[in-house]
Amino acid sequence: MALRVGLISDTHGVLHPAVARVFARVDHILHTGDIGSAAVLAELTRLAPVTAISGNADGPPLSRLPRARCVELGGIRILLVHHGFVHARPTAELAAGRRRFRLPRSVAVLTIGVRDVRARVTVLDTRAAVRREMRAAPAPRTAGPDRGCRGRRTPSRRASSRARGGC
Repeated sequence: MALRVGLISDTHGVLHPAVARVFARVDHILHTGDIGSAAVLAELTRLAPVTAISGNADGPPLSRLPRARCVELGGIRILLVHHGFVHARPTAELAAGRRRFRLPRSVAVLTIGVRDVRARVTVLDTRAAVRREMRAAPAPRTAGPDRGCRGRRTPSRRASSRARGGC
């Protein structure tokens, strides 16, 4: 029988409403830090047992959780760390709480079988929701020294107006 494990991180005190649907049939949940609130862990615990570590943004009491942890589930060992590094450079991070850095929020379900391990990533934000949120949030002001651009524009509008020769 396969074991299903929910993987989540960077909730920062907010649990996306779709997480309960995606994790509805998981056997265990791993939260790899920046939890933000004990209430998030309580909500996840209603779905399945939770193993969590603290992240760099977690304050007390969550900062008392281990910073790294090795767990064994379904016969495989999984190392939980908050920040991943490849060749001393941080890897791209995906979040499931508040949108940060305009990255889509996502979670994953790891299926541990007898002979293989599979992961399925679910992006929680639809493309339409991302566009709506980007329109609602003020875009950074652009003031190029050679063009004198002023005002707030989304990246796609800025790029298309530059292609027409405007700013």
